[in-house]
Amino acid sequence: MTLNATITPKELERQATEAFIGKSWRVFLALRQGTGLSVTSTSAAWTAEKVPTANGYTDATGTIAAGTYNTTTAAYELAALTATFTSTGAGYSYDSVIIQVDNATYPHSVILFDAPIFLAAGQTKVYSAVLVQNNA
Repeated sequence: MTLNATITPKELERQATEAFIGKSWRVFLALRQGTGLSVTSTSAAWTAEKVPTANGYTDATGTIAAGTYNTTTAAYELAALTATFTSTGAGYSYDSVIIQVDNATYPHSVILFDAPIFLAAGQTKVYSAVLVQNNA
C-alpha cells in the first residue's frame, strides 16, 4: 500500500533554512555560443564563458534572505534574488543567465536563450528569481 504524505509548512521552512537562507548568491551572464555548455555544465565551465568585466558589466551578488510560506502554492518561497545589469560604452552580448548559490560546483539554475541578447550603452536588464521549497 502506498501512502501519500504532505510535507508540513514548517518542515519546508526548515529545509529552506538549511539549504539556502544566509548563503551567498551570484547571478551572472555568459556567452556560450559554440562552447557546448548546457544545464549539466559546472559552475567553473560557465564562469569561463562569463561576460568580461567591461562596458559596465558586473556580476549581481547578495545573500539569500528568509521568505514566507505560500498557502496557495503549498510552498516556502524565499525572498527574490534580483539581478540588475546595466551596460556602458560598447555594451555586451550574452545568451545565458546563471544563478549560483554558495559557490556550489553546479549552478542552481540556468536560463538559455536561443539567440544572443545585446545590451547597448545605457540599457538595463533585470532578472528576478525566487527559490522555492514545495511539496511537488
